[in-house]
Amino acid sequence: MQQATQDLIRHVGSRWAVLAPGASRVGFEAAHLSVAALGELTEAAGTVELVPLSGVVEQLRVVKDDDEVAAIRRSAALLETIYERIAGEGLAGRREVDVAWRVHELLHEMGATGVSFDPIVASGDAGALPHAEPRDRAIEVGDLVTLDIGGVLDGYCSDCTRTFATGPVAEDLAEIYDLVLRAQLASRVWTRTRLHGT
Repeated sequence: MQQATQDLIRHVGSRWAVLAPGASRVGFEAAHLSVAALGELTEAAGTVELVPLSGVVEQLRVVKDDDEVAAIRRSAALLETIYERIAGEGLAGRREVDVAWRVHELLHEMGATGVSFDPIVASGDAGALPHAEPRDRAIEVGDLVTLDIGGVLDGYCSDCTRTFATGPVAEDLAEIYDLVLRAQLASRVWTRTRLHGT
């Protein structure tokens, strides 16, 4: 048996001339490099001084330019289309695992290069679990079904959660849904006021 290895540190170290031509100092993310990897990188870097940094990449990524914002919007819009398709196809009678697989299919059909994370399809009591895994269970009429899906489009990940009713739901479930909806709307108003003063 042959073992696959990916020695990224040595690869980067061997390509200093291409990656940082003429550089005498190169920064690295201190929080994301082990002592062993730093040793390998130092050896590969030769005379290049390695400088530990923290938060540099994150600071560069905090503010998105217009192209990045447009890519994020396209990725999010893709999910809206998928939710419309899933709802139009119906949920009652389908197994959670089949709905999750359908999300994969639709993402692929619509040009996504992958999923941001494995789809969550949680009906009935599993809807209360934040990281529920799709089950072999058939979704029943009257269930609330939580779908949490995300895709990768143009290199940007999306993530959106929706809750669907597969028919009339029990009164207590309707009250809980309404309570959560009102809390969400109130938090959006509070956030908009705090951030934008409107």
